[in-house]
Formats: sequence, structure tokens, C-alpha cells
Amino acid sequence: HDDLSQQLAALSISISALRRRWLQPAELNDALRGLQERTGVVVDHVRDLSHDLHPATLEHVGLIPALRTHCADFARQNRLDVRFSSDETLAPLPRDTAVCLYRIVQEGLRNVAKHAGVRDASVSLTQTPDLVELTIVDRGRGFDQDGAAARRGLGLLSIEERARLVGGI
Repeated sequence: HDDLSQQLAALSISISALRRRWLQPAELNDALRGLQERTGVVVDHVRDLSHDLHPATLEHVGLIPALRTHCADFARQNRLDVRFSSDETLAPLPRDTAVCLYRIVQEGLRNVAKHAGVRDASVSLTQTPDLVELTIVDRGRGFDQDGAAARRGLGLLSIEERARLVGGI
């Protein structure tokens, strides 16, 4: 996503520079053609990124194995100890709910690695007859939930929005 942001920023700068210049029709046409080609590259990048957003393992093996794999991969890549536990008999969940839970784990672990200042975390997924509960725990430094730090980032907002969209709290 960083590369995408850079590409979009470059497009914006190019458009801004183009607006400030007086160009002959042929020059303008060439400049617009170049912008159109660069926009096409960004569109391709967004398409590829959107395809990457849904992990194939979730589709093929289910939520629990996908989460177990993600936690292990994340732990290895970030040199963390991430423990994953779940009810192995978790009833099948709607696709949207499974994707939501997977994305929340991704964001939660990113937050642990980036902000908590600890080297370990745990992720658990349990189910009762009435609900599915996902818990991500670390023993990090924490933050003031009502303070500016909590409002600055999109991570927690994204987690809350995802949960809300599938009827979670």
C-alpha cells in the first residue's frame, strides 16, 4: 500500500504541475496521455492489491487453519511469540464474518508489533451458542482510549468498523 500511496501522490503532483503550465494542444495531449498511462498502472496495482486482500488459505482450508498460519507467519516475520488457540469445532461462519475476523487479527497483530513494545501476544477464537469471540492480548504499554493517540490511527477504527459491519461489538 505504500507504493500505491506514492504512485497516487506522484499522479497528483503531475496533475498539479500540468494545471500551472500553459501548453499547446499537442503538448497537452502528450501530457494527458502520459497521465492516463500512469493512471492505468495505478488501476492495475489496486486490482492486484484487492486480489491479495483475500487470502487463498481462508477460502481453501477455513478460518482456523488460516489464522493459525497467519499467526505463525507473522510471528516469524516480526520475531514475536504469537500463540494461537481456538475451539477446533468452530461451526462454519458466513464468508463475510470469517474474512472480517481474519482482517481484525491482521490489524491487531500489526498494532502489537508496531505499538505494544512487547515480544509476545496471543490470539484466541472461541464460540458459544450465541456468539464467536476473538481476543487479541498483549502485555504492552497500552494507551489512553480516549486520548489523541487512539484517534490518530486508522487501525482501531478499522477493527471497530469491520466488527460492526458483521454485527459484532
